[in-house]
Parts: sequence; C-alpha cells; structure tokens
Amino acid sequence: MYQQWDSASSAWVNRDKYLYSYDGADNIISEVHQVWNTATSAWDNDYQYNYTYNVNNKVTMEADQTWSAGAWLNQTQTTYTYDATNNFVLTEIYHSWNSGTSSWDVTGKKVNTYDASNNKLTALIQEWTAGTWQNYSLSTYSSFVTQLPQTEIYQMWNTTTLGFDNATKYTYTYNDANQLTNQVSQTWNIGGFWQNSTADRESRFYYEPYTTGVNNLANNENSLILYPVPATDRIHIDLQWGQIQPFTVWIYNVQGIIIDKWEVPATASYYDDVPLNLPTGNYFMRFSGVTGNIVQQFLVAR
Repeated sequence: MYQQWDSASSAWVNRDKYLYSYDGADNIISEVHQVWNTATSAWDNDYQYNYTYNVNNKVTMEADQTWSAGAWLNQTQTTYTYDATNNFVLTEIYHSWNSGTSSWDVTGKKVNTYDASNNKLTALIQEWTAGTWQNYSLSTYSSFVTQLPQTEIYQMWNTTTLGFDNATKYTYTYNDANQLTNQVSQTWNIGGFWQNSTADRESRFYYEPYTTGVNNLANNENSLILYPVPATDRIHIDLQWGQIQPFTVWIYNVQGIIIDKWEVPATASYYDDVPLNLPTGNYFMRFSGVTGNIVQQFLVAR
C-alpha cells in the first residue's frame, strides 16, 4: 500500500494498493491494483493481471483486465511457449478481447529462434490480418559473446516484394565483464550498403570499480531470476535473500540514468511483475539491501 504526505493535514493519505495471490509453488497468479477513493474513503479496483504456469513454473499465459461498472473486463492476453529446456521463450502470441463475440482475437506474434549454444538468432514479429499471419519485422543477431550479440540487423517486411528490407544495423561491443561498452547504429542505403545518417547515433559506456562500505552479495543463499528475457512490456522478478531485510529496487539504463526506483519493506522473498514502458535496449535492475547488492542486466525488445 502506497501513501503520500498531505502537508495540509500533516498526515499520510492513501494513494494506491496492490494485492497479490500465489499458488502452491509461490508463483504469483494474480495482481490487483486499487486506487483510494477520497469521496467514499474506500479502495476502488483499477486493473489486474492473471497468470498461469506450466509444471516448470514458467509463465504460459498473462491476461490483463480493467474494472468497470462493478465487473472485471478482459483487455489483452499473451501466451508463451518455451524450448525443450523450459529456459527460453519460443513464441509470444498476443490477443485482444472482442466484446462482441466474447472471445479472444489473435492480434500478433513474436517467434524467437536459437542455436545449439542457446544464442538467440532471430526475433520475428508478425501480425494477424484477414485470417493469416503477415510478417512485420525481423531482427537477426550474430557474432555472439557469451550469448550477447555483437551485431543486430533490423528489417521491415515489404508487402510489395514480399521480402524483408534492411532498415537499421546495430553493432555492440562488450568488456571482459560482458558489459556493453559501445553501441553504433547505421541506416541501410538502397544503393546496397550501410551508412551513417542523421538519425544514427553512437553511444559509449564507461565503468569504474568503487570500494564502498557495502559488499556485493556472493553466497548461494541469494538468488535472482528476471523473466521473460528479452522482455517486452513487463518483467517478472523472483528474488530470494539469504536473510530478511528491507531493500531498494532500481532500474537504470546503460548510461546510468535512473528510470525507476521503489522501496520494499523487510522480506526474504520478493515477487513482482513490473510494467515496462521502455524502448528496445539493455537495462539494469539493482537490488540494494542491508547485506549488499544484486545487479542483473536485462534486455527489452519490441
């Protein structure tokens, strides 16, 4: 439950609240968001997310609903399939609710492919149009360093030629710690080559070790899982501390700019499903507790 300070009354006033329910494996199966109604002094439902899982505790379905006129109304649904190891997402199929037919309409799909080393090779985006799948875009990854691509080529589907046209090429370099150090984009010239244009940019990233009074966590009692990877509009957090403690969650980009931050009261287990309104790129999530920090990089791909 979140509150904000009211300087007029010199008191904390309710703002919004989240309610979570779990299954026997401690997976979140529902998250309900409520807002405080000052007129009625009561909590009003706002929206909720519902999840289902497979036997390996991987999310297979997420359904979003909004509250209206005393009832939950379906909005969107995403279903997931995984590879044989249940570690990598093969497909994401997107649906929207059709109130006229009271059923889910398929709207789009993302299909990922991997090689034998679990490197992600391609990400194909398709749209459901007139009863068939129509290609929209294709990202192709290559030259991997510990499953991190050094090259990404983004292409758009050409409905006239029925083929993919080159659009943008991204080149990435990393340091020995697998941290991104350089990112360059180039635009395809119809003459048949990549070139720098006014819309392209180069980003350079620098890192420096610091000696502080808080040590990084380095024991097997602490664990962090972020999924799905890559994320699109949401990312799930499954965090286990070695001991109960309050902590702060930070999300920041590779430039070190803080995008979001929130406090979590003392707990040893933390589960959350965080909405992401972020462009495609690499980001970091940091958990700063009493006993140290856990930092993990994650990718957003749209």
